[in-house]
Amino acid sequence: MMLRPFISLAIIGAVFLAGGLFFFTARNEFSQKTTSAPSKAASTPSPLVTEPTFSLPPEEDIYFGQGYNGQYTLTDVQTGETQAFLPEGYTIENQYSYSQFPTFLILSKNNDLFSYNLQNKTLKSVKTDPSVQFLRSDEDVHLYPSITEKDKFFIHIHTHDPPAIDESGMGLPPVLSSRSYFFDATQHALAQAPVLSDIDTMCAEYDSKNSRFFTWPCGEGIGTSLPLIAVSIDIGKHIEVISLEEFGLTKDDVGAVGVHRSNGLFFATDKGGTPKVVVLNPDKEVSVKDTYIVSEQVRPQIDYPYSVGISPEARTIIIGGSNNLLLMRFDENNNIFESKSLSDPEVYANFIFTYKGRMYYQGKDQLRVINLATWEVERSFSGNRGGEVTLFSL
Repeated sequence: MMLRPFISLAIIGAVFLAGGLFFFTARNEFSQKTTSAPSKAASTPSPLVTEPTFSLPPEEDIYFGQGYNGQYTLTDVQTGETQAFLPEGYTIENQYSYSQFPTFLILSKNNDLFSYNLQNKTLKSVKTDPSVQFLRSDEDVHLYPSITEKDKFFIHIHTHDPPAIDESGMGLPPVLSSRSYFFDATQHALAQAPVLSDIDTMCAEYDSKNSRFFTWPCGEGIGTSLPLIAVSIDIGKHIEVISLEEFGLTKDDVGAVGVHRSNGLFFATDKGGTPKVVVLNPDKEVSVKDTYIVSEQVRPQIDYPYSVGISPEARTIIIGGSNNLLLMRFDENNNIFESKSLSDPEVYANFIFTYKGRMYYQGKDQLRVINLATWEVERSFSGNRGGEVTLFSL
């Protein structure tokens, strides 16, 4: 079972997010092979014109990977050249769930799961007893790559009530039974894990470093929503880490503030034209949370937020609307004071990935590289080759 159903829910009810980018470090020289750039909407007026606050480092050799129906390709973002990727016959389990630069992937084939080492290209079955069938034909897998440790995974296996699946349409059907495992890909260690009912009914991300999940409401009618809750795996303790009250709302206002995740960070944005953006970094046991205040000048430019990203180096927050990307500059006090809109058809269903001052994303029929120091398009490549995965470096 993959994350994409949640995306479909959110697009119908109040679109959540989808897609992703898949990047790999390699050795290729840059060749100019761009196509048409997105049109530029007017920037918000500003009493000053900000100059780039830093110089971009030389761009690493990066690949943009996509997968559809078990076929995976990599596109060199400097040349536009593509090549096949992954062993034939294997699919990436929950391909939309990976943060940037993983070291392992979990692949599936014939009701079995395999860890795939991206450094040495080796495959190993996840199960420790070769004589045991790990998955039954009536079971679904939801894989949670850790957002804090690249080689840790939470494997959640469950069965659903088939009639409920048919009746629910895009909803979350009841779970009849489930079992869970911790998996350490480096040590190739599989261990039984507690079953957490929260992840059967909520959107969730796994934080192995601090032995917890982050959960938030999602589904048809609300898209995604606060509160964002940290749930201890060991003792089941629940702590609200971003609340509706922080946006001046009550617990009855579920659906008013969306939750997005990108590259291991969580974002909370008001769906009605947010006065602020809250960004939470879960790496520490006590999560670090920053609040960015949107000026009245910029606020009218914000469309319904389908996806969110940030580049601290470029002091830029990106909000993906239905047909545009809004770039917003913040100062040293986290005040957002100017913006620029890039019009691009049907970008709402795509992840935003940022790395070292650049943004990479897939438009309707273009792959694009944006310089976030200058807010200009560096490169565009034609072609839409399927669903995105995430950002990789080898």
